[in-house]
Amino acid sequence: MTFHAPPDPNYEFKEFYARVRDRGFVLYPGKLTAVETFRVGCIGAIGADAMRRAVAAIAEVLSEMQVRRIAPKADTPPTAERVTV
Repeated sequence: MTFHAPPDPNYEFKEFYARVRDRGFVLYPGKLTAVETFRVGCIGAIGADAMRRAVAAIAEVLSEMQVRRIAPKADTPPTAERVTV
């Protein structure tokens, strides 16, 4: 799954990556589009509980880093990876 990188000035991928990795989850930089993204791999038998833990770890890290703005900028062009929930 590919996600837009938060446009917050406190977001820095290397620190974000390291903190999420320390919680047991590996992210990948997503350079497949013109906008900065990161990817969460979900290959294999990964259940709903593992995905919930990954999302919780990401939320905790963003909070610790004081990243407040997580939505893409309004002028960000739509991409195939953009998912609206």
